[in-house]
Amino acid sequence: MQAQATDAASAPSDEGAAPGPCLIDGKAIAAQVREEVRVAVEELKARSGGAGPGLAVVLVGERKDSQTYVRNKKKACAEAGIESFGTDLPDTATEEEILAVVEGYNADPRVVRRARASALGATAPTPTPSLFTWRQNRAASPSDVF
Repeated sequence: MQAQATDAASAPSDEGAAPGPCLIDGKAIAAQVREEVRVAVEELKARSGGAGPGLAVVLVGERKDSQTYVRNKKKACAEAGIESFGTDLPDTATEEEILAVVEGYNADPRVVRRARASALGATAPTPTPSLFTWRQNRAASPSDVF
């Protein structure tokens, strides 16, 4: 016996009953969302004279899981037309070295122009192997996001 699909108007009412399971195609939904983001990025670039959103990543250390995370974020950015910037530092990097990289992004005209024209996010995958404390060393610029 094959099940037939019914619309909500013709389906029997089970007031108070929880909805049943629903099979979704996660890959198709993800592809649709990525396409919607790509179109929105193109529209933003058109309105802002070419500056679109960007993502700056400071990766401290050589954790394979963090490297995979960053690689996937850069790939997603490329697919969506979002420019990504990245700096890899050794796990021995000091707070001063890490903050110098963040300050460098704050002074970079490509990043600053982009942040003012649209949106720029910065991420530092955690945990960082050094004794760096992001909450205590809040970013020097309002465009920094941690």
